[in-house]
Amino acid sequence: LANFFTARLPVPASTVATLLQRLRAQGVKLRDCASFGLPGHVRLGVLPPASQQALRAAWLAATSARPG
Repeated sequence: LANFFTARLPVPASTVATLLQRLRAQGVKLRDCASFGLPGHVRLGVLPPASQQALRAAWLAATSARPG
């Protein structure tokens, strides 16, 4: 058993770094799994519902942001 899991992002692997920067700017830390041989995937911690809601809000904001 682990306190984290990996997930494949529904974005092109070439945009993962930018997306992770946007999320970090909102206080959400996801680890890029490319160094584990899983490009386009991130590692997430298993966290309580309040943290899950914060991730959802940050995700929606980061993915709706326009490039540039």
